[in-house]
Amino acid sequence: MDERIKEKLINRAKTNPYVNFLGIDFTVIEEGRVEAHMPLHDEQRQYSGVTHGGVLAALADTIAGFAAYTMTPLEKDVLTAELKMSFLRAAWGNELIAKGTVIKAGRNIHFCECEIYCDDKLVSKSSGTFLCGPSPSIEKMLLIYQYHEDFKCKKNPLRLPVVRRYVAGIQPACHESPPDHPCG
Repeated sequence: MDERIKEKLINRAKTNPYVNFLGIDFTVIEEGRVEAHMPLHDEQRQYSGVTHGGVLAALADTIAGFAAYTMTPLEKDVLTAELKMSFLRAAWGNELIAKGTVIKAGRNIHFCECEIYCDDKLVSKSSGTFLCGPSPSIEKMLLIYQYHEDFKCKKNPLRLPVVRRYVAGIQPACHESPPDHPCG
């Protein structure tokens, strides 16, 4: 594995507020595979005391996405396109262990899986499709916002998915804009 990619992933984890909020600690980072531990807190439990499924989904998305990063070129970024969760049993313990693997790495799309364990028991399994595209820059996002504001695109009003698709290099069609419009 390219050490620069590993360094980028470690830096991304350290500077990601949500990863830090969840307390995710990466223990294995290899090409096509990551593992991490996450402590559980009372605020993450349902009324019955079982860990909320949304917590498991957030962890699965994070770990599978970081596995995708291990096989993504430095100049590209990763965005989740689809995530499927299967909840296999209730997670009652104090810590989750997540194992993410890349099943198929492509040029623009990676397919990954994540298994989550609690008290040495498999509690969920997920699979996800991840888009690999140009790293988003604030300049690009501001540019598309400004164009949409200036030209009041009526048939394709500005929505966050439009911005995400543009930033990912999938340029949407915008029907009321000049030829140099970034969506055109």
